[in-house]
Amino acid sequence: MDFLKDEKQNKGDDSNQLGSNSFLDAQLSIPLPNIKTYKSDVSVAVQRDNISAVKIALAEQARENRIGDIEQQNSVATTKSIILISLTVICILIAAGGTWYFIHRANNPVTALPQTTKPVIATNSVINIFDVDKKTSTEILRDIENARKDFDLQSLIQINKLSLRGASSTEISAQAFLGKIGASVPNSLYRSITPSYFAGFTKNGLSTSSPYIVLQTDSYEQAYAGMFEWENSILRDLGPYFDTNSFSPFFKDIVIKNRDVRAVMSNTDIVLLYVFLDSKTILITNNKIALQNITDAYLLSKRVQ
Repeated sequence: MDFLKDEKQNKGDDSNQLGSNSFLDAQLSIPLPNIKTYKSDVSVAVQRDNISAVKIALAEQARENRIGDIEQQNSVATTKSIILISLTVICILIAAGGTWYFIHRANNPVTALPQTTKPVIATNSVINIFDVDKKTSTEILRDIENARKDFDLQSLIQINKLSLRGASSTEISAQAFLGKIGASVPNSLYRSITPSYFAGFTKNGLSTSSPYIVLQTDSYEQAYAGMFEWENSILRDLGPYFDTNSFSPFFKDIVIKNRDVRAVMSNTDIVLLYVFLDSKTILITNNKIALQNITDAYLLSKRVQ
């Protein structure tokens, strides 16, 4: 009996063991899930959503393009920042340099070099008449007449230049010179002539000298009209200088050495003439010899310049 009991017990143990093996086999028969990868995700998406591989490739390409655009935008922004910083630094340096320059210039003022004016005509000598600011027109004309007498005694000098100087020993302007010798110039001419002028005497050898005046203008049209207007009173205004008070102011056109001249005549003699040597230079004198001497000196100065 005990044997049978043991036999049944052994059979029960075998049954339990068989049941245990069946459960294990069932567990082993369940497939293990695949490890997730990009490829597996794509396969799942294709199976689930019926998406083609081409669409996935296009989507991936679009994603890469977006990443590239972002990187490019970041690069452009970086470049702009560098340029902006560089420009800011340059502006700061320029401002600092400008500030230093003006401060340095204020502390060390630049002394302007004196400008040398080229002569209108070539002269042989200069006679200075000083302190004209303190003298009357009569006194100045007397000094000029004395200078002329001294000039007449010199045979080697062909052209003399008068230099009228004020209290500061600087040469007075053309407008001031005309006023000092008693000339009343029309406003149109007065405004058109420049401060530069030449005045003096000219002659050949020991002959009697002739006065001359050379004026310069910056407006030919205005100066020409002004000289035309001045014809009515020029003999009176310049009478003390040229000794023309006793003549009538009747001008006419004549030609001397191929130059068109406006002149007052007394029979065949010239009392006073004026001519434009060029569009900027006016010569006033009282005979043909003086006209020729001053014209030659003027042309010589032009060649030297």
